[in-house]
Amino acid sequence: MKTTVVRVMALIALAAALPLIVGMVLAEQGTPASPTEQGASPVASPVASPLASPVGSTVAVSIVDFAFDAPTVEIPMGTTVTWTNTGKIIHTTTSKDKLWDSAIMNPGDTFSYTFTEAGTFDYWCTLHPNMLGTIVVTP
Repeated sequence: MKTTVVRVMALIALAAALPLIVGMVLAEQGTPASPTEQGASPVASPVASPLASPVGSTVAVSIVDFAFDAPTVEIPMGTTVTWTNTGKIIHTTTSKDKLWDSAIMNPGDTFSYTFTEAGTFDYWCTLHPNMLGTIVVTP
């Protein structure tokens, strides 16, 4: 009986870890995972404005659970955006036009990119394609 309980517990632990393992393997291969997370609901925070982000400054974006805490950020050219994974699982910040790619960010990791050209830059988490963000860079 005790052996059966141990085996069942091991199977439950494996089943819980499987989505994380698959996401890591797919990320290494450059293949986006399917968004299967239940209950993921992005919460937006105020958009950074050029007045709040002088040229040469840094703007912080937190990655919380399955959302970027500021889905749209407006900044002037020369501003650095620093993403911090404050969630409990791995994520990435990757531009759709391949300007930047953080690779896998473990909880607590940061990644920064300095925007030197004006434009609108869409990005996502390659492991969780439902996690989307936009950086609007003004001249």
